[in-house]
Amino acid sequence: MDTARDTAISAIKSTLYVKAQVTWLQTRFPEAVFVDVPGLCKVVTRDEIVQHEVIH
Repeated sequence: MDTARDTAISAIKSTLYVKAQVTWLQTRFPEAVFVDVPGLCKVVTRDEIVQHEVIH
């Protein structure tokens, strides 16, 4: 009985974690398009990446 309960609790926690991650992503990318989010990510071109690598 304990094993079944622990398995069920683990499945619920896993589901809630995934839901929280989806909610987080949807709040930052509501249009489902990768965009600049200050402090998180920035949209750049491949050329900008290459230029940055050459400089550093």
